[in-house]
Amino acid sequence: MIFVQRAGRVIAAAVAVVGYGHAFAAHPLATEDAETLGAGKFELELGAVGEPSAGSFVRSEGGVQLAWGVLADLDLRVRPVWLKDSSTGAMGTETERGLGDTTLSFKWRFLRGEVWSFALTGGAQLPTGDASKGLGKGFVAWQGAAIASVDLGAWHFDGNIGYEQGIDEELQLRHLVNSQLAARWSPSGVVQLVSEVGVERNPDRTDGTWPAAGRLGVIVAGTDWLDVDAGYQVGFNHAAPGGLILAGATIRW
Repeated sequence: MIFVQRAGRVIAAAVAVVGYGHAFAAHPLATEDAETLGAGKFELELGAVGEPSAGSFVRSEGGVQLAWGVLADLDLRVRPVWLKDSSTGAMGTETERGLGDTTLSFKWRFLRGEVWSFALTGGAQLPTGDASKGLGKGFVAWQGAAIASVDLGAWHFDGNIGYEQGIDEELQLRHLVNSQLAARWSPSGVVQLVSEVGVERNPDRTDGTWPAAGRLGVIVAGTDWLDVDAGYQVGFNHAAPGGLILAGATIRW
């Protein structure tokens, strides 16, 4: 889901996101929105997150998510990612880059009121990344979340409680839980200021500290069909990656 570096190599962006206004996690957030696209509509979200060091990005992730509104309250999504990781050891600096795991998921909004909306999301990460290079988990990993959203005009709030299947290794936990809370403020019809906090169970059995982090960002609606965004992530403890730079764009039709 969000704020945890998998196996010392893969940066997760909440993904979604963490999610992560428009439907889904409004990039650069990872917290999911309870809204759906609507029947027959599509959305393409392009997002990137990087960890800068010495003038370059030592770790980065680029994701492309295509969503399709199958029904008024049901969306299907596919999201492949491209990963890069550089590490320095006795042999010098080594860089691994390539396709990461691909996520197939759905979102179902099962209740909508005047202000509140509730949804469920679930899916699987397919092992399309090379696990031997730290670019994937090496197995099908299931995930899901319960989503609540409240829309108060200029202010919009989203909360998630989720589950993710961890890496099945001796020092790694198999089952992980997470929680996120996001707020969006729209001072105009063009600009949204966004913020988010999240926490997740640490997959490392030897470290009881739950990674916790926060994001701040801005979303600019260029047209009815295009948004661009930028954000920054800070870590609240040693277990969470901080200093991450995020950027993206969303296209709808």
